[in-house]
Amino acid sequence: MKDLQELALSLIRENSENPPGNEAGVANIIKSRLGHYLGFREIKTGENRVNLVFGDGDYIVFNGHMDTVPIEGTGHITHSVRLLKIRFMAGDPLI
Repeated sequence: MKDLQELALSLIRENSENPPGNEAGVANIIKSRLGHYLGFREIKTGENRVNLVFGDGDYIVFNGHMDTVPIEGTGHITHSVRLLKIRFMAGDPLI
């Protein structure tokens, strides 16, 4: 469980806001975790825009929308969600 929590926190901490689109950091985290188990290739679709394809032989596509929407200025984010994000960023063990 601790390993899963650390993975979740590292993904949350990585800036992947779109616009402008910035999946490269998240892709690097995912590659570092899955690259030990499966072969992979990276498909760059622009500056800091990346898709990952994992597999050996017959490929398995990993497409989990690695970009995020900025949390500030959306008008739909509640105080509790902002507080939760702050607690995650601080490394608070919420899981």
